[in-house]
Amino acid sequence: MPNFAASQENRRTERISLRTTSEERDLIARAALVATGGDLTRFVMNASLEAARRAIETFETTELSDANRRAFYQLVLIDPPKPNEALRALAADPVPEGFELDE
Repeated sequence: MPNFAASQENRRTERISLRTTSEERDLIARAALVATGGDLTRFVMNASLEAARRAIETFETTELSDANRRAFYQLVLIDPPKPNEALRALAADPVPEGFELDE
């Protein structure tokens, strides 16, 4: 038996409106037909969520070439520089708002 409270909690209540050309809507409707059996809302929602996740992941991910990765590891893990006055001052400051320290 479905959990009514849980389904009410996850119920979609927000709206997003889109304006399209006839050609764009026909293309999206055709894609929805082959991907979801014609459920346009589900198709647009799934495509939007996937694109949103990809955009955020791309923004939050830094990729290094092999040479840069090796240089980074060498500098940070293998042979880190001795702390200088600027680093000591930075370490003494509180963590800026919006940043979290992983322990």
